[in-house]
Amino acid sequence: MPGWKSEGKGETSDVVPMSLAQSSGLMFDVCEKGQGTMHISVVEDNPAVLAMVETALALHGHIVETYSNSPSFLSVLQKAKRTPPYDLVIADLFLERQSGTDIVEALGVAQPQVIPVILISAAEESTLAPIRKRYPNLPILQKPFKMQALVSLINEVTSPVEV
Repeated sequence: MPGWKSEGKGETSDVVPMSLAQSSGLMFDVCEKGQGTMHISVVEDNPAVLAMVETALALHGHIVETYSNSPSFLSVLQKAKRTPPYDLVIADLFLERQSGTDIVEALGVAQPQVIPVILISAAEESTLAPIRKRYPNLPILQKPFKMQALVSLINEVTSPVEV
């Protein structure tokens, strides 16, 4: 699907080659188009992982903005004209300057309405356990993961809650 636009970078990109999928450590399943229409932000400092997630979400019909660090994401968040600015944020737990939990905290302050967040991390469960305890309702997906697992988790956290 050459030429789809990555909203956050303002660049066009071709579908990621399989060599990139293999080097990223992620399992990339073929996705069908048209599965969603959300505005999703992805904050990830590993370019291969960022490209894989962006590609999978775009193939599912989502508008995807990508950021390689939290300061650039937070800067755009402050200037956002759309309310809420995103339907979902996916962030790496351990970024270069700040953690994914810093993004969670900033979203709570900057956007009092609830914006679902999914954290992704290559950390071992022993490292994730205290974070899961502090944020019991915050989903954390461990890398490597299949893209279908991410898509399923997205559907789960963005589905309306039945009362």
